[in-house]
Amino acid sequence: MEHRLPEGNRGVWEKGGASYFQNLRRIKLFVSRVQHSLERVGTEVNVQDFLKLELVRDIAPSIYDTIYRNPEYFYSDLAFEVRFTSKLFLDDKHAKQRRAQFFDEMIAARPGDKHDLAQVLEGLFPSFAEYRGKLGGRSVDGATAEKDKRIFHPRFFRQYFLLKVPSELFSQKEFNAFQSSIRSATEDEVKRKTSEMVRSLEQEDFKRWHFVHRIETVFEGFNATTKRGLCRGLVANSQLWSSDAFEFFDAVRCIRMALSDMKDSSDRQAFLMIVTAESTSTLCALLMVEMLQKEAPEVMPPDHRPIEMALAEKMRRHYLDSGAPSIFEEFSADAGKIEPIQLLFGWRRLGPRCRTRPGTISRRSFCQASSRYERAPKIHVQNRIHG
Repeated sequence: MEHRLPEGNRGVWEKGGASYFQNLRRIKLFVSRVQHSLERVGTEVNVQDFLKLELVRDIAPSIYDTIYRNPEYFYSDLAFEVRFTSKLFLDDKHAKQRRAQFFDEMIAARPGDKHDLAQVLEGLFPSFAEYRGKLGGRSVDGATAEKDKRIFHPRFFRQYFLLKVPSELFSQKEFNAFQSSIRSATEDEVKRKTSEMVRSLEQEDFKRWHFVHRIETVFEGFNATTKRGLCRGLVANSQLWSSDAFEFFDAVRCIRMALSDMKDSSDRQAFLMIVTAESTSTLCALLMVEMLQKEAPEVMPPDHRPIEMALAEKMRRHYLDSGAPSIFEEFSADAGKIEPIQLLFGWRRLGPRCRTRPGTISRRSFCQASSRYERAPKIHVQNRIHG
């Protein structure tokens, strides 16, 4: 069996490896182990980072264990899910002091020459490079770190040690398979496959978001047909989102990118009419149009009226019905939930031209809350919606 480093990674030896690998047997054992590990997790990690970490494992096993058991000192603050849970959720100055103290103690406990080890750690972790004064004025770009699957990004850190993807994350292998399945598909097929994937993750909120997030991070690389199908597949499951759901914002950004590729305003209008009609959440449809109008007016068609009228008609069909649910029940509104209020204000913002046909919206349609919502506001007179 031939033992070789993966192409493009021989430079790893220049920092820390040269003095350790002084005989052929040691090199063969290392490369054999790394190749076996990469067969399991190679698509989920940055290969250069993986090689460097394995070098740390050989040079200083106790440091390797310390890194795994104390991730908050090594990964960077690049993911919302760890930002407010870390032991270092403090002001930057205090966090820097805590890290310096931790690194001082870690290095002091290492016997012998520490130079090679420090060089490897500097290349792996910006926090350690900063501690050593080697980061300079460089900043860490979270999007690039995530794209490159760097070990210091919190969503990739554990894969380097576990040799598998944590269950709450959507793996690169799974996403590669999904991308292959839609590569030559029609718009409707892309919509169907995207919708099926989202529904399969209905009970796994974070993994579902991570799937949507993966789509958004590579969205620009898809062709126009695939982009439209992906957007339609996402909004077809928007009933799963709350108004502050990260996947809702990811989906809106995808729709914005799809619209920016359309040069003809009639194409943009037609596409917006479709995603509005196919959205399974009236609230998300309302907020999507409002966000695009405010934050990306350049991608909106000049005449908003057809879209706003379509939204108003969608809401009339849903709520102007004797059997319509209370919006407090529809959004499972408990204390602090603002979705019902957002819906009412969103409808009102559509303006006078979107007024309802003469007719009374049943009291129950909006405000008859069930017994568990006794504190919710009640309307004691019948109402007409005037925008």
